Amino acid sequence: MQIAKREGKGYVVTGGQEAIINAYSLASVKEDPNFTLLGHTQNVCALDALPDGTIISGSWDQYAVFCLPCVS
Repeated sequence: MQIAKREGKGYVVTGGQEAIINAYSLASVKEDPNFTLLGHTQNVCALDALPDGTIISGSWDQYAVFCLPCVS
């Protein structure tokens, strides 16, 4: 689990065995994620969030995936 900021808002970012990364807003409580990031084919075993909102993930598929912050 990692905390990331996007457009000044905080998000909890999670990853796991399903190879999916989910981001949940800290501003509201709900069961479904605000964002779902795809790109890995195996377990997500590492997550980091940079100050600019970029999320970096690592997986057993031996790839590192960078998700740059989106601008709406």
